[in-house]
Amino acid sequence: MRCSGSRLPFRCGSKRLTSPHRQETKLRFRSPLDVRVSSLRVMPPASPMAGHSVAKAAESTLIVRAAAPDLFLKEFYRDTMAITDFRCTMHFRVPFCDIDMLQHVNNAAYVVWAETIRCNYFDEVLGESLVGSCGIILARTEFDYLHPLEYREEVSVGCRIARMGRKSFDFLYEVWSETRQSMAARGRTVMVAYNHEANTSIAIPEKWREVISNYEAIAPETV
Repeated sequence: MRCSGSRLPFRCGSKRLTSPHRQETKLRFRSPLDVRVSSLRVMPPASPMAGHSVAKAAESTLIVRAAAPDLFLKEFYRDTMAITDFRCTMHFRVPFCDIDMLQHVNNAAYVVWAETIRCNYFDEVLGESLVGSCGIILARTEFDYLHPLEYREEVSVGCRIARMGRKSFDFLYEVWSETRQSMAARGRTVMVAYNHEANTSIAIPEKWREVISNYEAIAPETV
């Protein structure tokens, strides 16, 4: 599926991925270096033991670079997944307007990319209008930058909803360089369901919950 009005290529899958290892997949470690992003397909998850072996190998590499290794690894690998496991993705080459005077992508561009794919998710997956009375507002944004991206580099951005509370939910994002086949950045935004006519936050509609649960390859955490 493509968004005809979007400037960037965008794809939302329509078939839910099921697996006997879904719960294990949610908890296992996944190394970003263990993924080939060029195919950009939804793949069945690897076995939990294979993922654990990859994480142990990655730990021996990353521990040298981390000032606080235990905390670094916990935060880096928590919720990390292969770009091919994201059902909502967009793919493009880095445009010149996103390059700053240091000759790499400015940090603010990643936030715009996240906003773009998030809006597409809201429109294409949830089937809601961005200018309707019932929408979402941004409560928090955070990004970790792993390595810089350069002009004309091929990029994939994936997003998914990883948590649903009563009124708020979390979008997770991963930005991958297809050119280098490595993760460049990852982030999270906390969104709040909002009634723009009443000017107040609302409980997440049951329709949204059902659509999100059926759509995501890995079921969102509910709190």
